Order: sequence, then C-alpha cells, then structure tokens
Amino acid sequence: MFMKKLRIYIFFGIFSVTLASCAYPIAQRYRREAKPGLTFEEVYKNPEAYKGDMVIWGGMVIKTVNDDKGSEIYILETPLHYGEKPMPIEYSRGRFIAGTRSYMDPLVYRKGKRVTVAGVIVGSKSVINRGNRRAYIYPVIQIRQITLWKRQRYYYPYPYYPYYPYVGWYGPYWGYGPDWGYGPWWGY
Repeated sequence: MFMKKLRIYIFFGIFSVTLASCAYPIAQRYRREAKPGLTFEEVYKNPEAYKGDMVIWGGMVIKTVNDDKGSEIYILETPLHYGEKPMPIEYSRGRFIAGTRSYMDPLVYRKGKRVTVAGVIVGSKSVINRGNRRAYIYPVIQIRQITLWKRQRYYYPYPYYPYYPYVGWYGPYWGYGPDWGYGPWWGY
C-alpha cells in the first residue's frame, strides 16, 4: 500500500516538473499573433513598414522613463533562447523601446534586468545620444505582456580547477617557481 502511494506521488511530482518546464512566459494568444519570420533586423531597418505587427523580443533593460503619458523602457535587444529567455548581451542586434500607458516602476525595471516583451509595433522614435550628439533610431512597441526574469545562480557540484589537491601551481608550495608546487609525493 505504501509503495503504491509512493509511486503515485513520484509520478505526479515528475509530471508537474515536466509540465512546468514546458511553460512559456508569454501567453499563447500573443505567441499565435506574433509573426515567426519577422526578425529584429528587418524591423530595425524600416519600423514604419511593420506597424501593427505583433512581436516577441527580449533583452536587457537600459533605463525606464516615466512621464504623464506613461512609461518607456529602453531595452538592449538580444535574441530569445529556449523558453523565450533573452541571451547574453554579446548577441545584441540593437535597441528598442517598449512603451505602455501605465506606470512601470524604475526600481523593478532597472538597468541590467532581463525582460521578454510581447507587443505591437507602433513606429520609431529618434533619440539624441548625449555622448556623441548623434540621433539613434529606436523601434517602438506597445507592451501587451512583459516578463521580468530573475537572476539565476549556478552552483557547481565539484571544486574549480584543479580538481585534485597540490597539482600545478596550486597547493602549499604555490609561488616558489615551476619546480615547486607538485606536492610532496612527486619527488620534487
């Protein structure tokens, strides 16, 4: 009897973890409306041609600006990885603005946070860069749904290199030159 209940609990535990791992942060209706072949580069070249199209983009927040009309989140775009999570900023292809009529707290959506945004393209906005006084064209999307990603920490079950004590320059003899540091059992 106990083993039967245990098997049922294990089955439902594995089933719920599997089901949760398949979930996407953006609602299915927005994913259905989004154009799958529409890339950020295409929209960046001519945002006016794609007005009204739904897109799902992600990236890192640069800044959040609030005024009496609503909020604008300036985002450094990066491609979306598995599960619609933004990739590292090294893969960035440009910047865009995600706007909304509601208030977005600048402490929640602060610089460095990763987001995934589903929104409708509404055009472009030219912003003057204070550093070099050049105009930068941002594609602008109206937010339908936004997901803020939590920072993940990675824990390794093994120690960092070297894996064994007293190998190479590491150990109690570190710092005495190339002839030292191999441990007492190597005969040095």
